Amino acid sequence: MGLPIIVVYPDYTIYDDLVESDSRMIKEEIVDLWEKLPKFKSSIDKIPSLHIPLNKEYIRKALSDPGFMVKTKTESGTYILRN
Repeated sequence: MGLPIIVVYPDYTIYDDLVESDSRMIKEEIVDLWEKLPKFKSSIDKIPSLHIPLNKEYIRKALSDPGFMVKTKTESGTYILRN
């Protein structure tokens, strides 16, 4: 349906857990998790997806981000909520 999604990683609690420090790209171990969900993996490039660690502050920011709301969603792609 093209709905934006917010993906929360419960085993990670800070931003640096999700990204490589030098490239600021999503870590390979995170991308490997997507293999376990074939429907998610095949849809990830068709929808805006925001990836965040399990942290109350990140969740609050993600839920108030207009780029991940139905009526104001951003372009399709994989995003990480920055500090």
